[in-house]
Amino acid sequence: MGIPLALVIALFAFLPGILCLTVFYAESGTAEVKITPPPLRSTTAVAFGGLFALLSHTVWAIVLTVNDQIVRRIEAPLFHVGPPDPYTILYAENAVSEQSLAMALLGAIIVCFIGMFIGHLMATMEFKAENRDEWLYGWLAPIVKRAAPENAFINGFALTTNQNESDLLGYEGTVTNLILDQDKNIIGATLEGVETFYLRMNKTGTRRVRGGSEISTLVLRKDDFQNIALEVFQYEEGSAST
Repeated sequence: MGIPLALVIALFAFLPGILCLTVFYAESGTAEVKITPPPLRSTTAVAFGGLFALLSHTVWAIVLTVNDQIVRRIEAPLFHVGPPDPYTILYAENAVSEQSLAMALLGAIIVCFIGMFIGHLMATMEFKAENRDEWLYGWLAPIVKRAAPENAFINGFALTTNQNESDLLGYEGTVTNLILDQDKNIIGATLEGVETFYLRMNKTGTRRVRGGSEISTLVLRKDDFQNIALEVFQYEEGSAST
């Protein structure tokens, strides 16, 4: 069964934007906080993917236009091969040659790399982007900002779903990885240097009871905990301060 031409054209048109978002989310975040990209069916992915796909095509179309103007002014072109124009197959009246098809595919690959490069630039450019941080991290943005210095780290207190009468099992450790979903909720966490504790509830209130066991590395999934509290510590002259 053949692939409809319309589907191929739609894929070529939108693929640079998808690659742009993929690279952007892959390279965004911090060493501790990773962000899950929105699903392709979401309004955010469609809007931004379409926008950056259009931008990628525009950049390459401008390059092709400039190249055409240069070639027109050269009586004897250096290369007797057509430019990598991926749009020739769209307006060709007759069947395209193998050479033209190869150059069109090469042009399509270049447009995809342009989309990836745009995503890389957006993720790595250095400028004050508080609005972007709020959009990426949501409620976690202030914590990410305070934990940005090299001498700062995030401590996590995870309250699990394990309960023994009025005691709830908890873990405390240094956060090395937080995974956020598209709604900026924590769906996964990795803690190091973990100490266990129990949150004991009675008529006088709640108090923390030392668990007595230590874990070097602990990976928590969404179903393993019901809440995680985060606190940023910063080392100053050999001591840590909040």
